[in-house]
Amino acid sequence: MPYGVKTSSEVEQFTLECIDYIGEIGIDSCIIACNTATAYGLKSARDKFDFKIFGVVEPACESAVEITNNNKVALFATQGTVNSKIYDNTMKSISQEVELFGVGCPDLVLAIENGHIDDCMVKKVIEEYLMELGDFEYDTLILGCTHFPLAIKMFKKIFSEQNKKVNIVDPAEKTIEKLKSVMQYDDIARNSSVEFYATGDVEKFKSTVCKVIDIDKIDLSFKKAVLNKFIDKETSKI
Repeated sequence: MPYGVKTSSEVEQFTLECIDYIGEIGIDSCIIACNTATAYGLKSARDKFDFKIFGVVEPACESAVEITNNNKVALFATQGTVNSKIYDNTMKSISQEVELFGVGCPDLVLAIENGHIDDCMVKKVIEEYLMELGDFEYDTLILGCTHFPLAIKMFKKIFSEQNKKVNIVDPAEKTIEKLKSVMQYDDIARNSSVEFYATGDVEKFKSTVCKVIDIDKIDLSFKKAVLNKFIDKETSKI
């Protein structure tokens, strides 16, 4: 990471490599939990693999259309996602009435990746990007990067301070609804275990995960991943 500044072909390649690996493990369904990877890799992935693959953009747009009252929707995403126009095109396919204003937020991606989810640093970054919306009178904001909902409390705090009522869309919520429709989710809940593969600093990644997930109820393991080669021997458990 970050994916938002990489070329479309790079993102597509990395997406297919990751899905190929988890496909070899044996899975029923896959979520591309990245808006940029959805933009550039979803079509190719669906063409290549025979299991169900979900993206996060369509669910996000569906949610926004359902809850907006004035048909003005703002989007915070990576620059790559904004440049791809996937949100513009998907939104128009769902509703011709909704006006979308997208802002690329590379500094916000990096801030949250480094664990800044509820401090003054991330607050300043969010406020600076909100200023880029200018006089666009949005009533709904899509957090169009998987990182951004980790700072949702800060978004709500800022809007409260500004006396603004803004609907916030976390694409994950609608995406999970779609996943539930094809899987026996009760069985998953009773046997919860998660394996994380990180291509970067595993300990740093684990530290961030522990800030946002109730780890006491889930069997978690963290493994070092190097591109298409996954190294099991560097596993650490908590």
